Amino acid sequence: MKKIECIIMDWAGTAVDYGCFAPVAAFIEAFAEKGLIIDVVQTRKPMGLPKIQHIRELLSMPEVNEQFATRYQRAWTEEDVVELNRLFEKHLFASLENYTFNLFHSCFLYIINLFMIYLFNKKMQGKEPDKKLPFHVFPSACLSGSAASGRTRKL
Repeated sequence: MKKIECIIMDWAGTAVDYGCFAPVAAFIEAFAEKGLIIDVVQTRKPMGLPKIQHIRELLSMPEVNEQFATRYQRAWTEEDVVELNRLFEKHLFASLENYTFNLFHSCFLYIINLFMIYLFNKKMQGKEPDKKLPFHVFPSACLSGSAASGRTRKL
């Protein structure tokens, strides 16, 4: 069996912001800033699309489209989409602290997950785990508190 060299896990919306609460709240706040009321169900429906397309999908929903036309006396345009995207990003980045405060806990769970994978692989091989942990690369956020640094460190 080959030695595992690297495991890449997608944390976005899973470990760091489980449930994607930050973008949902940011969409609702951005639309509210333009006088448009959307709810969580509407907001989640296009989740997974690129954010700019997500905004187009929200504006295309009959209830939201009608709100926009009533409020602005016109159909929405691409300029409105760009403005809502700008507002979305403003609210998202302003709210990240509220949704990522648990980064240390997420890192801990990530490391435990790696350890469990390691133990499972050893068990499947019929071997005992090494006395020394084999992990030498961890997300820099876990070690330095800097999720944006992009560095890894050897332990």
